[in-house]
Amino acid sequence: MILFLLLTLALSSIGWFPAIRSTTTESLSLFIILTVWCPGIAAVITRLYYQCNLDGFGFRVGELRWHAVAILLPILVGLLIFGSVWITGIGPFNPKGAAELFSIGFLLVFFLFLLFNLFAAAGEEIGWCGLLVPEMAKFMGFTSSNSSSLFILPAAVMPRMLPPPRVLRSPCPVPGMPG
Repeated sequence: MILFLLLTLALSSIGWFPAIRSTTTESLSLFIILTVWCPGIAAVITRLYYQCNLDGFGFRVGELRWHAVAILLPILVGLLIFGSVWITGIGPFNPKGAAELFSIGFLLVFFLFLLFNLFAAAGEEIGWCGLLVPEMAKFMGFTSSNSSSLFILPAAVMPRMLPPPRVLRSPCPVPGMPG
């Protein structure tokens, strides 16, 4: 586990400096994607070093119904919230905007961005949830009394390993921050 954390820190620090100095959104995005893949790369290197194989990562595809819930629940909640706003008259319904939103061109771009973001997030998930959490569970156990600490510890470590480019060069303007 120490090797994984050190590799993650070392690899991600390589991407911090170019990301902080990047002048275009495209180069910033590239360096941030490389940085968020560092936990995944570190996990693969760690797993190969200790086991000489890639068996044992702590995730699998799971049941299809949970994937359906993960996709449909946000849509249903959004429809419930926006529907209640439209029905009560708090906010207007824009048929032209709805037509653009559900056009084939928009949906194609939406799904391409979705695939891209899934790819970008996979590196962190491979490292933090695929290696760190299962390895911690080996020595902490996994019971109802300590399951929260099993997930809180990686959540506390992760932001401290990867944030500098995200915080220092956020595409969102923050008062008082350079950028």
